[in-house]
Amino acid sequence: MICAARLPGKIYLSAMDLNKISVPVDEYRVIRHEPKDEAFHKRQRQRDERTNGVLNESPTPRPAKRLTGSFIYAHPPDYAGRPTLRFGVREWRQLFQELKELGVDTVVFQAAAWLDFQECYYPSDLFRNFKTWDVLGPMLEGAGAERLTVYLGGAGLLGMTDEQLGVSRVPEPLGQRRHDR
Repeated sequence: MICAARLPGKIYLSAMDLNKISVPVDEYRVIRHEPKDEAFHKRQRQRDERTNGVLNESPTPRPAKRLTGSFIYAHPPDYAGRPTLRFGVREWRQLFQELKELGVDTVVFQAAAWLDFQECYYPSDLFRNFKTWDVLGPMLEGAGAERLTVYLGGAGLLGMTDEQLGVSRVPEPLGQRRHDR
């Protein structure tokens, strides 16, 4: 599948196969992680044991400030979590009330669109070829009703290399340049 996404100063062209880099979970997709070998897991366990040993011997720190913000998402990009794709205002308000009980007054919506998954979470002309849900409308209304501060993330990429995603970066504008005389 070839997909194009225009971001400030760049156009991303992708010939990725979503079935190779992701797996379906309900009505969305999550990134497929390559299985690690036993040596990797052994090193990770050893590192975790060393870290836990140091933490167990250390005095419990008293935080200077409390945590007041959290990332939220339409669905988690790389694990099966608490998808909000079909949340209405009522469900968003309930989620925000839970966060407020924990002292959270600010949320960061992780990505308004995931380029990796070709998914968009608001009606968009730019991403009209992506699978689309209206997540941002009800989320913003619920956040406003609960008086939370919201920061919106733009287009999400999961940090995979262009080669892994099958992406080519093309200078803007595509095909022709304007020359001032």
